[in-house]
Amino acid sequence: MKIKFYTFITMMLIGSFAFGQTSISNCGDFTAGSADAWPKILTAALTSDGPSSQEAQSFSMNVTALPDGGANYRVYKTTASGGNFFGNPQALVLGENGITVSAVGFDRTVKFQFSTGDVEFDFLSVNSNESSCTATSSEPATAVSNCEAFDQGPNATWTDVLTACVTGDGNNGAAQTFTMEITSLPEGGANYRVVKTVANGNWNNGAATALTLGTNTKTVAGVAFDRTVKFQFSSGDIEFSSLTLNGENVSCEAAADVPGCTDASACNYDASATVDNGTCGVTDDCGDCQIPYCYNMTTHAVTYVSQADCSDLFISGTGGQMTNLDSPYNPYWNAGCETLTVTTTVCDGASSVALTGPWWSWDATAGPVASD
Repeated sequence: MKIKFYTFITMMLIGSFAFGQTSISNCGDFTAGSADAWPKILTAALTSDGPSSQEAQSFSMNVTALPDGGANYRVYKTTASGGNFFGNPQALVLGENGITVSAVGFDRTVKFQFSTGDVEFDFLSVNSNESSCTATSSEPATAVSNCEAFDQGPNATWTDVLTACVTGDGNNGAAQTFTMEITSLPEGGANYRVVKTVANGNWNNGAATALTLGTNTKTVAGVAFDRTVKFQFSSGDIEFSSLTLNGENVSCEAAADVPGCTDASACNYDASATVDNGTCGVTDDCGDCQIPYCYNMTTHAVTYVSQADCSDLFISGTGGQMTNLDSPYNPYWNAGCETLTVTTTVCDGASSVALTGPWWSWDATAGPVASD
């Protein structure tokens, strides 16, 4: 008896680790039924599936909890003539439940209808394929609140935002899609909604949609104008094993800082830089871009590094001071200018000679003054 007792405990522990507990109402594999008596539907095959719909169709569910009054399921299928067939209701029981619908020689639809969404289970398969609602993911789950791809939401109702596109990014109104494989939902569930701009620039807030365990996806149809599309979520406690946006995997890690010059007016502006490192240059009188540098006053060595990495004298900016690029001590400033020497003979009694021309708008007093 002791061996059997330990074996039973071991099987319980293995089962608790192997499967995920959920309910019909929280599993995305179930869709809404059209009748109040059968509000949840598990689809096994559709006529449009072709030859595969002719094969035997089955489901298996390990029920862990039933609502007061119990719950039933029944088979729905189409016949060779295209008519509808509804099987007799079958009571669900705690433990293993399932049925196999025999193969036929014509394309058909087969669905399993359930009388309530409050049935809880820790295993579900359709045609021997385990549902993502109970399968243990091989990848670690991430909470929305811990994923850098989400921004802070606008209020306490919509706490987290996943941005698909923004006006001006060149999306040209293309369709926008997110797909999320959810492994855990907070108590009470969670919702998402679509928020987008319309043709006149106003905002449109979509209706709240309940998230379910397993695969959740939403596509916002394309339009003929540039726009912003965002997906808002009601909780940061949603956990997921994968997330894609427009078919691309979404990284939850923070983007690495890109150091460089972030001043768009600087001659060495770096559009890819996200953090300014003090290396923004200025243009000298010769039209050359002068880059800040680190100067060692003992060895006179010059290195082009960021201000944070300079342990000597950092030369940058303008102002004519010793630490400025336009300092008279800086040999690089205006070093690229060409020197023009003009020799002229002047009349006796002339006190000065000055150049003029289009560079000085022909102002006789604006040009350089000659010297002996």
